[in-house]
Amino acid sequence: MRCSTRAAIGSARSWANRAGGSQTYCGVDSPDPVAWYDGNSGGQTHPVGQKRLNAFGLYDMSGNVWEWTGSCHEGNCARQVYRGGSWFGPPAPVRAAGRGRNDPMRRAYSLGFRLAQD
Repeated sequence: MRCSTRAAIGSARSWANRAGGSQTYCGVDSPDPVAWYDGNSGGQTHPVGQKRLNAFGLYDMSGNVWEWTGSCHEGNCARQVYRGGSWFGPPAPVRAAGRGRNDPMRRAYSLGFRLAQD
């Protein structure tokens, strides 16, 4: 059996991060319980699942590594959107609304991706 996978589209990822809530960070209003960022990461990434999961049962929706989405930035697919913040940056970008954009061929130690199954 073959599983169909895709990168989560930006709006779907934002919805999954909020998990039906309106909090700033993945179901809470403080980043520490749910996110690795420069203030608590010790300068490195961490294995998935060491922070609190959100209401949908998803881990690491805030912080740890920025996640590429399947979204083009403002209709320009030469620039792809990434979300979630990383262990390398301050707490502001790890909020549910945090996002950036770049060339999809870019590689960095603070960028990753999450697969979503249809």
